[in-house]
Amino acid sequence: MDSHMVLHRRNRLLVMVLWFSLLLGVAVTLITNPGQTPILLTVGIVIATIATVCTWKRWFTPYLMYYIPVCLAIISYMLISTAVGFSTYLIIYYSIAVCTLYSNYRPILLSSIFALIFTNYFFVTERHTIFAQFDDTGLFSLNLFVILIAGALLATGVFSERLQKQVIMRHQELTLAHQRNDELLKHIAESVHGLGTFSSDLKTNIDSAGLVSKEMPLAFAEISRSTESVGSSLVAFSRSLAVLNDEIRTVSGAAVMLSHLSSSSAELTEEGSRRTSRLGEEVDRIRAIIDQTSAMIHDLNERSENIGGIIDVIREISNQTQLLALNAAIEAARIGEQGQGFEVVASEIRKLSDHTRQSAERIADILQAVQDQSKLVTREVSMGQQSISVVQTLSRDMLESQQEIAANTQQVARSSQELSASVLRLSDVSRTIADEMESLSAMTEENTAAIQEITASIELQDRSMAEIVQRYHHLNELTGRLEAGMNR
Repeated sequence: MDSHMVLHRRNRLLVMVLWFSLLLGVAVTLITNPGQTPILLTVGIVIATIATVCTWKRWFTPYLMYYIPVCLAIISYMLISTAVGFSTYLIIYYSIAVCTLYSNYRPILLSSIFALIFTNYFFVTERHTIFAQFDDTGLFSLNLFVILIAGALLATGVFSERLQKQVIMRHQELTLAHQRNDELLKHIAESVHGLGTFSSDLKTNIDSAGLVSKEMPLAFAEISRSTESVGSSLVAFSRSLAVLNDEIRTVSGAAVMLSHLSSSSAELTEEGSRRTSRLGEEVDRIRAIIDQTSAMIHDLNERSENIGGIIDVIREISNQTQLLALNAAIEAARIGEQGQGFEVVASEIRKLSDHTRQSAERIADILQAVQDQSKLVTREVSMGQQSISVVQTLSRDMLESQQEIAANTQQVARSSQELSASVLRLSDVSRTIADEMESLSAMTEENTAAIQEITASIELQDRSMAEIVQRYHHLNELTGRLEAGMNR
């Protein structure tokens, strides 16, 4: 509420008092001097109507507080002139008292000047009628009495005007502070809403990573079973080669058996090649899954850092809110009893700021724990990538060995047709194949051990991912509570 609005309301009040004074004057004139009633009524209605229209249209609002004392002076003059008597003279004090409603010394001073003028004028012109009971010194007493009353009312008006300005100033300060608090709460609500949206998106990504992490052990278990099957086939193939060598050394006439065993060896070699190729494909797929998991964890770390930035903003806003609340409490304490209500509001704002800061610190602690777990998972994924690289290398070596075995087996098939001339060479090739099979069997065992290690690492990663998912569910719950608190 500004000073212009306050002045407008007081003008409205004084206009109603002016109409009341006019009606009162008309009633007095009807009793004492009915012949002067039309004149008073006409003049009074004109000046009161002018004041009413200006007030209703809000014309000349700052100047109406001078116009209304003039109107009261005119009505007072006409009443004193028509209703001769000392009691009618006292209406000038009524005019001064009415002007005090403005809480401004200027209309009081103007009305006091009119009172002094009327006192001296009527003391001279109506000495024997209005002031018959006063002697020559009565004029001095009357003037002194008017001056004393006017002085007291002027002092009251000056004090009221200053107090009014202070109240308006305080009201403007409180309004400005309230607007700033509303804007600050709006910014905090927007930040909390953004944090909740980001947490929801992050929760979706974490859930997806958790599902991928659960599927990885199943895939590696399948790889392990395939590797064991290849190892069993290699053992069986080695045994067949041993029997073949015995048969070659024992009977050179076992060409038919040798051809059969060669065909069987070719089929086993082809099956081993297919399984080795599938193993390579599975390893490549697992490598892609691990790379995708690593990228998702990296994205998780970046989003966690973004959340940390938002938490810093929330802390800064909380500190600013607490500082504003403290300043408001100091202002309220300085005002006194009039600021007790605002001091309660400042205290509530400070409590809300403390609660926001504590919630931000708890979120920061949870976020730090999540980041630590993400770093651990990143290290485990890196180790898994290294192990997969080893598995890929071994898979390629195994495929090459299988291809070489296939070539040697074909050579054995061709040599079986010329068994009588190539027994010794076939024996050498058979021993070479046996050596290769032993080496391949050893590599298969190493591959199985590596896959088991990778499986154990993936299981550890799965537990870590499950813990991350649980932590982010808790973070999402805290974010929801914080947003609900801001909405309240």
